[in-house]
Amino acid sequence: MSINYKEAKDLVEKHLASNESEEIHKPILLENKIIEKDYGWFFQFTTKAWLENKLPMSPGSCSPILILKEKGILIELGSAYSIEEQIYRFDKRYEYSV
Repeated sequence: MSINYKEAKDLVEKHLASNESEEIHKPILLENKIIEKDYGWFFQFTTKAWLENKLPMSPGSCSPILILKEKGILIELGSAYSIEEQIYRFDKRYEYSV
């Protein structure tokens, strides 16, 4: 089951909507920061608190999400590495699995 961009974005939005934080700490998808690769999409997000006031985000809320195209699997990535480093690591993993 392969999925398209719209289906992937819907999965991420549904996942983010399930967050039970206060309104100001709810995650907001950063449309201009979505990165597409052969194997999937990297979605990044922030919070209203950060966008409006630069207030710290709730723990774990800044970790990117990867949706794999082939099966529509959602993977919450950690925040220990930059998005560029995580993409590099997934690129290498994908390169060897093809």
